[in-house]
Amino acid sequence: QAEAARRAGEERYRRFVQMSGEGVWRFDLLPPPSLDLPENDLAQQIFERAHVGECNDEFARQLGYSRAPDVLGRRLSVLMHGARDELLDAFRSFVRSGFRVADFLTSSRDPDGRPRWTVSSLVGIIEQNLLVCVWGTCRDVTSERLAQQALQRSEAEFRAIFDRAPVGIVLVSGEGQILRANNALREILGHSEDEVVQTPFADLVHLEDRERVIASHTDLANGQRDWYQVETRFLRSDETVAWIDLVASAVRDERGQFERAICVLHDITRRRLAEEEQIRHQNELAVLNEILTTTTSTLNPRQILDSVLQSVRKISRVDRANIMLLDRETDLLETAAAMGPEGSIAANLRLSRGQGAAGQVVEELKPLIISDVRNSPQYVSTQEERPEGTGGIQRAMGYVGFPLVSRGKVIGVLSLVTTKRRDYSAGEIAFLQAVCGAAAVSIENALIHRDIQQRAEKLAGEIALQKHYAENVVRSITDGVFTVDANNRIVSWNRGAEGITGYTAEEAVGHMCHEIGRHFQADGTPLCFTENCPFAEIRRTLVPLSGRELTARHRDGRHLTMSISAAPLFDDKGGFQGVVTVFRDISRERELM
Repeated sequence: QAEAARRAGEERYRRFVQMSGEGVWRFDLLPPPSLDLPENDLAQQIFERAHVGECNDEFARQLGYSRAPDVLGRRLSVLMHGARDELLDAFRSFVRSGFRVADFLTSSRDPDGRPRWTVSSLVGIIEQNLLVCVWGTCRDVTSERLAQQALQRSEAEFRAIFDRAPVGIVLVSGEGQILRANNALREILGHSEDEVVQTPFADLVHLEDRERVIASHTDLANGQRDWYQVETRFLRSDETVAWIDLVASAVRDERGQFERAICVLHDITRRRLAEEEQIRHQNELAVLNEILTTTTSTLNPRQILDSVLQSVRKISRVDRANIMLLDRETDLLETAAAMGPEGSIAANLRLSRGQGAAGQVVEELKPLIISDVRNSPQYVSTQEERPEGTGGIQRAMGYVGFPLVSRGKVIGVLSLVTTKRRDYSAGEIAFLQAVCGAAAVSIENALIHRDIQQRAEKLAGEIALQKHYAENVVRSITDGVFTVDANNRIVSWNRGAEGITGYTAEEAVGHMCHEIGRHFQADGTPLCFTENCPFAEIRRTLVPLSGRELTARHRDGRHLTMSISAAPLFDDKGGFQGVVTVFRDISRERELM
């Protein structure tokens, strides 16, 4: 009964060994080596004398065989010849540790030459100071080792790419903290890895674009997206702006949980600057065309000034703009037009040459750029001229002024003001100078036109006054006065003429002279249509005549003796225009003679 129990126990043990996921074996040492041998000699004899006394199928499979019988009785030195050095090291450790060792790694090759790795644990059986056999287990870790090697290769490749990549690469945690940054980041933004690690990634982004990047990274960490791409602005260490094409991808663990984001930064500053320069150039052409269209379609100074300010303010992205013109009488700069919250304040500003920023522009006849007016004595002097009550207006920071020069003479200044730091490129300065050149000519032409118009209106008023005065004089005298044109058509007829002839002005004006006057010589010979007609004589000789007597017929048919004086009328070029005649009735005088 005891024997049956022993056999049942052995059977259970063998079934357990066969079903084990690990290789189980027993190496018998024939003949058993003495424990008195030196460490190296004893390890050598273990390796050479050990042969497989017992094992399970898993052990055979780990050695590249199908079943346990394929390896039973075979020597260890033959089965694992490729791992000789590793096994000798392991057996030396086995001897030193009192013939018990756990989890030592050995590598070898299977019959097909493929690499394999096993982790083994050993225990020696000692009888009478002899090592009789060694029991052990081994676990095949080839797949794990291959995966580990692949991971190491992948990590090495990633490190090589990460460190040597020409683009910036940043590893960012789910909380947005920078975990690692490569060398290219220093080239792009000027920040070293030590400076940015454990700082928020968003701190590198331009303030105006920061919220968008934070929102995209949050979506990445929350699993709402696997990657995102955005062109955005970053801040370099010197506070200048770098345009970056940012591509961020999520790295997740085997459970799909977010671990980190790989952010790749491509520096596209040159491309964006070129695009912005092209857009700026197109906008400049459009603005210049707008200004030229306005300035060539009107001579109204206000329209031209407003058009120039609107266009310049739009293209140059400034907060305030004004144009000051030199007064021709006082030679002081006075505000002619202003736009922005400061417009009404600058309206009362007057500066002499050399005074303030605008006065300096006039004095030196070249652009003036002030990066920070708070530290500028020129701009401070301008501020002192302003009236009080300027609360609520944001303080100016940047100023640029351009002289307005027309036909070699300065006529004023264009001033642009910003409330933030604003750098101007050479192209922008050149464009604004070109705008000022075109605007100056148009403004001066408009001012000249306005002056001429004002003078003409003044002269017209004076002429109208003189004409009115002359007409009143003519209407007031008792002598008859009338004028005819070059064709002898009556143009004017005063009250004296009405009283002498009986014809009203309405009846006379517009009719031919012979239809109203009907002049005769004293003997009754008609004068009309003859060379003796006073008007014909004056037209021929262009010489005035005076005191000539002739007979004319009254409206009621009576004959009147008249004394006439006449003179030719000329236009501004000296051309004959007609005749003015003054006459009076001398009939009663002749009757008394």
